[in-house]
Amino acid sequence: MECLSYNKYLIKDLSDIDLIISTIPLESKQCPVISVDFALLNKDIEGISKALTDEVIISNKVLSEYFDVNLFLKNPKISKKEELLTLMCDTLNENNIILPSFKESVFYRETLSSTNIDDFLAIPHPMDLSAISTKICVAILDDPILWNKDTTVNLVFMLAINKDDYFEMDKIYDVFLKIINRDDLKQSILNCSSYERFLELLQYTVS
Repeated sequence: MECLSYNKYLIKDLSDIDLIISTIPLESKQCPVISVDFALLNKDIEGISKALTDEVIISNKVLSEYFDVNLFLKNPKISKKEELLTLMCDTLNENNIILPSFKESVFYRETLSSTNIDDFLAIPHPMDLSAISTKICVAILDDPILWNKDTTVNLVFMLAINKDDYFEMDKIYDVFLKIINRDDLKQSILNCSSYERFLELLQYTVS
């Protein structure tokens, strides 16, 4: 029926909804709620997306508009998840991408459930759409960092989504799904030494 942010969910009339599927814990007295992990849905989402969209055109748009060399962090000198989240939020802020509430909202979101998709990629994001413009901050880590109690990651995409681009999010996830379903691409991303090479690798997957 609809894909909602948490804040929009709070004010949504659910009278005609039979079931809620959520990636964070929710309680609803109006209808059943199923909590799911991103990893359980990867192949299903990719298959649906391929059938409904012209993925080459859409993915090229994502690459050209949402990634930025100023938001590309190759092997930053950090050792903890919290340090990386802070660095990425600060990088977005320095480039005038986000609103003041963004960092606090990102950290709060992490307390609800883990934002890693698998043991390679995490996609931290705020609870609300607190971005001036839509961009993706990228961090590639030579050495994995602990993301939750039993999972490490090497690649982090921090999402800054402007409210006007909210319905573009499924197209952004298409790119992420290509990465997590290809071990060779994961290794190539880890080995890339520049922003230009990183974009070339993503471009190759959608061409």
